[in-house]
Amino acid sequence: MSLSTTTILADTVWQSNGTGMKSLNLAIHFHGHTLSHISPPRIPLEISIRIPKEFAVHVSPVLEGAPELGSPVQISRNVDIAAYPDFPFFPLPSTFDHRTTNSWAMLANEIQSWMIGSVFDTQSNDWLWGREFFWMAYIGAHPQFPFGEWPPWNPKISMEGVFVSCWTKASGGNLPRPGSTSLIRQNIWREFQQLIAAVLSNLNPTVA
Repeated sequence: MSLSTTTILADTVWQSNGTGMKSLNLAIHFHGHTLSHISPPRIPLEISIRIPKEFAVHVSPVLEGAPELGSPVQISRNVDIAAYPDFPFFPLPSTFDHRTTNSWAMLANEIQSWMIGSVFDTQSNDWLWGREFFWMAYIGAHPQFPFGEWPPWNPKISMEGVFVSCWTKASGGNLPRPGSTSLIRQNIWREFQQLIAAVLSNLNPTVA
């Protein structure tokens, strides 16, 4: 049995009925692999949280889990895609909030309009990168896709590419993806930022 423990400091926040604790976004990464060539699609993990005794009678943690959406892109340093003009939907407006449906939906519509109206070669890098950005934004707006209700998109934008392929594969079966909407969006936002950096590094290798 492998056991790993750590201590995390949770920030407190004043509420009308007393002091509470802010939510934490926790990422867990795994090193190594099993020797077996046959592995189950999911491995159960036991996660526990210990709250100091003086607070435990008043505060109860609620754990929510969502799988990471794919292999994260390794980035050498932070880069700013605003310096490259190929993608008119960047930089994102100051009002963009990755936690809301509306922000993701507006971004998906903007990317779709640009792809359909300005990028005519569906094999070009602009189209292929744009399609990755589109699907991240679209699913950010509809985190339970392909389940539930969601608006149609232009059929010219195919369900191909790294992100949406990983997403639909992970969503296989008859049940929506596990995990809260907020946690799923947080994962998408992290990968979205990584894709921005990766695209700019590819377009301008000097930023790597």
